[in-house]
Amino acid sequence: MLEAAVEFVLDILFPKRCVGCHKEGLFLCGQCRGQIQLLPPACFVCRQRSPDGTVCESCKPQTRIRRFIAPLSFHDQTSRELIHIYKYQGVKEIAEILGEYITSAARSYGIFPPDHSILVPIPLSPQRLRERGFNQAELVARVIGEKFGLPVNTGVLRRPLHRKHQTEMPNREERIENAKGVYAPKEKIPPGTVIILVDDVSTTGATLEEAARVLKAAGAKQVWALTAAR
Repeated sequence: MLEAAVEFVLDILFPKRCVGCHKEGLFLCGQCRGQIQLLPPACFVCRQRSPDGTVCESCKPQTRIRRFIAPLSFHDQTSRELIHIYKYQGVKEIAEILGEYITSAARSYGIFPPDHSILVPIPLSPQRLRERGFNQAELVARVIGEKFGLPVNTGVLRRPLHRKHQTEMPNREERIENAKGVYAPKEKIPPGTVIILVDDVSTTGATLEEAARVLKAAGAKQVWALTAAR
């Protein structure tokens, strides 16, 4: 009741505006949503189109991730702004929009998680979580979980180390180095489990790759990755 009242007051003081055209009412209006060009599934490594999001045979030795979906382009201004205000201004409602983009893309290409799948949001370090107040990957994962009927498990993976934002790294090599060793398994993974990593955006893929490495070593049968943008 109190939360609804606070939201009502905030809507009056700070009305919702579309990130694309800035009209009041929604964070992404129907017109701007229709103008966003969606990306088809692609190989996680080489980014060549892959009808079902699986990694190319020639790229498999380079990654522990076996399937990847990211329907939005981070180069698109509207998509980038949507993620920016979600992540850095704490507009949690946008998690629903991003989760819907991911699940709609998966369904449209006939991609459905197998039985015994678990959604695992990329964790934040304790310091980053205190700064931000919420884990943006977890909220998106919960939207996906509701739509696909999958459990969300935040007890599988932890991030004990705090390092610079990946966005502060100027090139791919530095991002890979920055991500090394930041994750650790938190609890035992049941045999035969497919772990589906969830994050808001993947640029170089270094964060997802490092998380996948840890999870595979901890016993995951297979690791997928879902992000809103790439």
